[in-house]
Amino acid sequence: MKRSILSIGLAVAILALLGALVLHSRPISVDVHVAHHATIADLERAAEDFTALLVSLNSSWSNVQIPDEGAREARQILFEEFIGRATETIESQDTQATKTWIEETDTLDVDALRVSETDASLTARLLEMESLKPMPTSSLEAIEFVAASYPT
Repeated sequence: MKRSILSIGLAVAILALLGALVLHSRPISVDVHVAHHATIADLERAAEDFTALLVSLNSSWSNVQIPDEGAREARQILFEEFIGRATETIESQDTQATKTWIEETDTLDVDALRVSETDASLTARLLEMESLKPMPTSSLEAIEFVAASYPT
């Protein structure tokens, strides 16, 4: 009887210590975690709004006047930034973001060849990712069986 009480007491003490360890081992609180994700979402939304604003300004400027050297240089800088972002997202395997960056780059009408090369790079990366997926043998199908013939 005393052993049972002692073992139960030790088990409760161990559980209490493990519970305290779990509570103290969290690196950040839930509030900080939620605030972090909310801030990231706000920044992404602001970046999308800024990109949309730049694209709309660019299209309205190109409709109103012939771009001078400064405007062409600004469009080239924006183009290089968009192509760089598309390349980064290809490497990080974020295909939706890559498609968005390629579409936005295409609207600038700076270098259609580089846009098509980046799009081809995305397609190649998607094919590479798809070909690296393991395929179970149960999904394979024998089309025609040819019996082995050995020399006699």
